Amino acid sequence: MAKIIFIHPEEQNFIRTADLLVGERNAAIRATLSEAEQQSTAVWFRHPGSDSELQLFEVRLEPNSVAAPHAHASDEIMVVVDGEMWFGAQRCGPGTSVYIPGNTLYGFRAGPNGARFMNFRPRRDGTYVTKDQLTHLARLGGRLEISQGPLGSIYRVLTWRRVNQSSSVNRRPESSQTDCAVPCSISAKIYP
Repeated sequence: MAKIIFIHPEEQNFIRTADLLVGERNAAIRATLSEAEQQSTAVWFRHPGSDSELQLFEVRLEPNSVAAPHAHASDEIMVVVDGEMWFGAQRCGPGTSVYIPGNTLYGFRAGPNGARFMNFRPRRDGTYVTKDQLTHLARLGGRLEISQGPLGSIYRVLTWRRVNQSSSVNRRPESSQTDCAVPCSISAKIYP
């Protein structure tokens, strides 16, 4: 039988982005973020999600902090709960929701008093793809997709596979790898 899970505000456990991006596997992601970006953002995984469960996390941004352009494999809905966020010239205050389809490049910045937002995703998605990586992926004619499978360790490898329409079933697809930034178990296939 399904179980109802309650998470109360007093249970909050924010983790700084810098503490999520530890280890050699995340060196490439750390290199895209300034020290200020790594120190000015904190995340609380309220409902971490799985392959079959929704994911909900809360993000706390320091004043004027910036999230560089990036994309994720899954669709997401962000709801501003405090402060303000700017997506280009679009101001988003408390109560504003933003729907972002998977594989969509976006970035934002917090307002002068910082911001706090909730992020909802249909399943656990720890993908973080930089603008350069997404550009490379688009050149190959593909998109990110999360494969279904058991979740392993907190850090996993993101795999891109080129699926050629003219290739036979027995032929192995081309692939390249890069590291994933946060808890995830993903396989990103490139579809022509």
